[in-house]
Amino acid sequence: MVTQTQKKKNKQMADAIKKWMLKNNVAGDTRIYFNGKCYSSVGYGKDAKYETLQNMKASNYFDYANDDTVAISFEGAFYDVMNYSMGKIRDSFDKLIESFGYYYELGNAWNLSLYRTWNINENKKTVNKKKICWKIL
Repeated sequence: MVTQTQKKKNKQMADAIKKWMLKNNVAGDTRIYFNGKCYSSVGYGKDAKYETLQNMKASNYFDYANDDTVAISFEGAFYDVMNYSMGKIRDSFDKLIESFGYYYELGNAWNLSLYRTWNINENKKTVNKKKICWKIL
């Protein structure tokens, strides 16, 4: 069950992602799912905007959705960013997501879900999950 605190965090992340997409002109053909609703894009480039749709679960639309946080489906410019870009725009998206203490995983080439970063306190240092290699014996 998603707590009220998590729902608030989800909305903050969804709002920040929406703002980032509009600023970078990659909002066309995107949906940002959170808290049982989604921001669905209308238009492209500088003419893009979002409308809010109610009663929307990402898992009803793609298999690898995380309904407890934020999930995004996309085509168009954001698809290109996520699948072909290794430049500044992709880096700025990564930094935005990391600023909330989350990371994302692509489910397919056209969708992603956010997950909380695992932190392990070792000698008062925080180690990011992405930097840990586990050895299975």
